[in-house]
Amino acid sequence: MDLDTSRRADRRLDHVYRIGAGLTGLVLVGFGSAGMMIRLPLFDTQGEVVAGLSTNGALSFLSIAIGSLLVGAAILGASSRRRCASRSAGASW
Repeated sequence: MDLDTSRRADRRLDHVYRIGAGLTGLVLVGFGSAGMMIRLPLFDTQGEVVAGLSTNGALSFLSIAIGSLLVGAAILGASSRRRCASRSAGASW
C-alpha cells in the first residue's frame, strides 16, 4: 500500500485535540495550584488529599509544569499551524 501524497492530510480533528490538551492542562494546573496553596512538604510520603488524590509538593510542582506545557502547546499549536498554512499558500502563487 502506497502513501497518497497528492492529497492534503485530514486536519479536522486537530481542533479537538488542541481543546482536549488545553482542558487537561488547565485541570493539572488547578490541581497543582491547590496543592501549592496548602504548602505541602516537597517529598512527603503521607501527603494531603487534594481533589480526592494524595499529593505532595513535588507532585504539585510537576502538575503545574506539565499543565502549563500542555496549555502553551494548545495555544501555540493553533498559531503555528496558521503561519505554516499562510506560508504554503503564499509559496503556491
